[in-house]
Amino acid sequence: MDGGSAYYLKPYSTGISLNVAGKIQASEFSGNLDGNATSATNAENLSLTTTTDTTCYLAFARTATTSHQKLYYDSNLQYNASNDRLGIRTSPSAELHVRQASDSFSSGIRLTESGGAGTWVQSIDTNNYLNFGYTTTASGTPSTWTHIFYTDGSFNINGSYLQSSDERLKSILGPIPNPIDKVKSLDGFFYNPTDYPDETRLGVSAQKVEVILPELVKENPTGYKSLNYVGLIPLLIEAIKEQQTQIDELKAQVNALSGT
Repeated sequence: MDGGSAYYLKPYSTGISLNVAGKIQASEFSGNLDGNATSATNAENLSLTTTTDTTCYLAFARTATTSHQKLYYDSNLQYNASNDRLGIRTSPSAELHVRQASDSFSSGIRLTESGGAGTWVQSIDTNNYLNFGYTTTASGTPSTWTHIFYTDGSFNINGSYLQSSDERLKSILGPIPNPIDKVKSLDGFFYNPTDYPDETRLGVSAQKVEVILPELVKENPTGYKSLNYVGLIPLLIEAIKEQQTQIDELKAQVNALSGT
């Protein structure tokens, strides 16, 4: 002891230990710290091993001991160092795993810009839909969800769907040839998705579109095909234009025959 409130242990050796009933505070620790905590209160500042996981507030060490491979804070924050996974209110089954405290605007994940104003909120509601909303403050509540992902794969936006289409970003190759013939080769139909047999939808066959416009079809690693439905719009535009040209020519012929 130096006459004040500071205490020293020396010489330094592995055989020296210090038992304290209260807390140990220091601006810096050198070497290894090891020990046990028997309650959450004792573990408030440092706990390497506890009687149960639920009473462990913070674990610093990473050793072969299972309890040392997890970081807990009030049982809500869990880090598993054996596979580098972090869980919030749940035992993590992915690199980041979050379980919401409630299914509402106030729960979920928030991303706020550096100035602390604009904030995007992501949350899962009681129907298990994934929702996104925007608010102008860091802690505010979105007035409505702007994007909703449904469990059947559907997607809803409270606005417009936009694709980059500036002509300055395109090297135009030419018009779509024979658009009417291409449209005539397609069939629109009602169908029930195999994953959701109780739902009725409208669509076309990706396989048939691929024959005439392979640029609109993508195949995933398992061999199933997806279709860019928006890409069919230019085809329909050109088909209507070609059809209107034919109509105008027929009208001109009729007028010539009737003398009008």
